[in-house]
Amino acid sequence: MLMRLTKGTKKALSLALSTALVLTGANVGTLKADAAKVNNKDGVKVTLTGKTLTKKEATVKEDGTVKVTTTFADAATAGALKGANFGETKTATDVKYVDDCDFSLKIVKVEVAEKNVLAKNVTGDYNNSDLYEVNTTDKSFKDFVAEKGDEITFTYKVTGLEDYEDTLDALKKENEALAASKAALEKENGSLAASKAALEKDNASLVASKAALEKDNKSLAASKAALETENKALAASNSALVASKAALEKDNKSLAASKAALEDQLKNTPAPTETPAPVAKGQMGNFNVSFDYVGDDTWGEQSWGDKSVNVTKDGDYSIEYTATSDSKGIYLMMLDTDLYYGSLADNFALTVKNVKIGDKTYAIDNKGCWGFADQTVSKNYRFNIVNPWNGLFDKTGVNWQDEKVTTIDKLNKAPVKANDKIVVNFNVTTKKASSTVSIKAAKSKVSVAPSKSATVKYTVKGTSTVKATSNNKAVTVKVNKSKKNVTITAKKTAVMGKTATITLKAGSKKSTIKVTVAKIANVKKKKTAKYTVALAKVTKKVKAKKIKVSVKNKKVAKVTVKKTAKGQVTFQVKGLKKGKTTATLKYGKKSAKVSVVVK
Repeated sequence: MLMRLTKGTKKALSLALSTALVLTGANVGTLKADAAKVNNKDGVKVTLTGKTLTKKEATVKEDGTVKVTTTFADAATAGALKGANFGETKTATDVKYVDDCDFSLKIVKVEVAEKNVLAKNVTGDYNNSDLYEVNTTDKSFKDFVAEKGDEITFTYKVTGLEDYEDTLDALKKENEALAASKAALEKENGSLAASKAALEKDNASLVASKAALEKDNKSLAASKAALETENKALAASNSALVASKAALEKDNKSLAASKAALEDQLKNTPAPTETPAPVAKGQMGNFNVSFDYVGDDTWGEQSWGDKSVNVTKDGDYSIEYTATSDSKGIYLMMLDTDLYYGSLADNFALTVKNVKIGDKTYAIDNKGCWGFADQTVSKNYRFNIVNPWNGLFDKTGVNWQDEKVTTIDKLNKAPVKANDKIVVNFNVTTKKASSTVSIKAAKSKVSVAPSKSATVKYTVKGTSTVKATSNNKAVTVKVNKSKKNVTITAKKTAVMGKTATITLKAGSKKSTIKVTVAKIANVKKKKTAKYTVALAKVTKKVKAKKIKVSVKNKKVAKVTVKKTAKGQVTFQVKGLKKGKTTATLKYGKKSAKVSVVVK
């Protein structure tokens, strides 16, 4: 079987994998998976070697588990060989590249003398040389003692082996479509070039006509006035044609750039990424919850979303599944949803009340179970009841609280018999009392100069979702949820003396901050800057020279009025030398005093 390419890039048509197991602290060996010439008949070759191990090989042709058993070539313990050399892993010479495969090789058990000495599962990944390695540390193993000739068995979980022939056909079709699109654009570009040439020819003709008219104008003095008028008209027409030519040249450059982009896209075209359409936030009245189940670590019994239930309102729900075989304990149990980041309503909660197996009921500890599938925020929301690879999540839904805790209430120890009914009982609610939510800004009033910012902290209870808005476009606000503060910025165009209201909202609760645009003009030495200040009684009809300007210290800065508008004046400040002064702008009996800072 071939490894299934992800939907991210899909350009890797040649596949090579090399995996290595390195047990730091014990010279146990090296694992190599060689897939340099993988096809539909050949699988992935797995080779287990090491200074203290006898070489052993196996071949994997489908997803599942594989066991590789070998013997110790020398006596070993988990601690005695700490710091020893563990060998090397080499990639096949005919491997070209590997691009974004979802192949995964994971160590799930290591047995010495029928005892599992693996402390926790170990997952591999690609290294900088595109080798697939499974790296461990001395903390990955429990203490053990082995004599020469003793057996050691590695159990691996393999996923991602799938035929990619359909993907190759799809990429070929997509490439053909892009090639056709390129040809069409090139044809359109040729047509525009011909149009440009025709316009240039017309322009040359008009220029010649203009010259003839100018010659006639000299010889016909009596028609001088009329010819001058006609000459102006021709000049205007010529300018229009020049502008049209420039526009066509710009369009031609744009088309050339588009062509280059398409050519680059044809060479390196990734497949489109499927982004799940999230449920609109606050509309939690219709979503699906599905049941995932694996009976034991042999993966003999699996159910992936075969049983599900639609949630249409707040309340209690249950999913029932009938086991098909005996198992000593549940290996994996999860609730998957079709909810995504940003779709959860305020105060949403999904709580697993208990799990019934036959006539026995197991309580569930819900702390930290709700998170994103595969610890990726772009994935769907998932409730981990038993997951051997993921610990308990924190409130982000991505980070582990404790990576060593992988089960809830020891449910993995619960035995299951064939035909036992497994029932998961859970509750959904989105309607908690609004009184549990509150938000308050640390300051109710702030002053911010144009081109400057101010930070205000806030406290929030009952939710982590905080939004902030401004009723003045010239004053912006940005929320930092991790630091629990907002940054308020007055744009350079903000009118000094004007105000804005910042509204912080958590659920239905609000807190406001009144922002005043400070009358402070900042300018660098030998530089100029424009600002606008509010000044009563001024209208657009009031000429700039009617605004009187006085500067307390004229050696620091020069202030000049540039224009007026309703209720405001725009002025320019030129920094002469470093220092501070005050400028007063006056119209009639109304005035505005501005602090000037030259740096």
